[in-house]
Amino acid sequence: MERGPLFTHLQARHGGPLGCEAAADGGALRLTYAFAAGCTLGIRRDPRIEYTDTRVVVDGLTRDEALTLLHAQERAQLGGDGCGIEWSRPPQQEPAEDAAGEEEVFRGDACNCQARLLVRGAVVVRLVFRSAC
Repeated sequence: MERGPLFTHLQARHGGPLGCEAAADGGALRLTYAFAAGCTLGIRRDPRIEYTDTRVVVDGLTRDEALTLLHAQERAQLGGDGCGIEWSRPPQQEPAEDAAGEEEVFRGDACNCQARLLVRGAVVVRLVFRSAC
């Protein structure tokens, strides 16, 4: 995780993490890093079902910056070609899981993967990349 594109982006932008929290929950592992400006990076991994959920709360990325980071996360998490997300295809609009607005959702054709952007105004405030394969 600390060598991945999301961590390295936050580290370059905000310096090292201010804190880290780890927990285990019935076989699933959760790790959360806190950075300056209220930014966080969290990962939940459940090896029993090969599920990984990576979330970043950011302090305002452009949409292009966010898509570049999610594409890099797809390759880092799933290898070479990722999971087949067609980044040029228009995303679906879906309600955010926490009722924080609408998210743009990109889906791949392998590993039930998806990349999600929560956009407020002209800036992205949350990124999510998840897969189960």
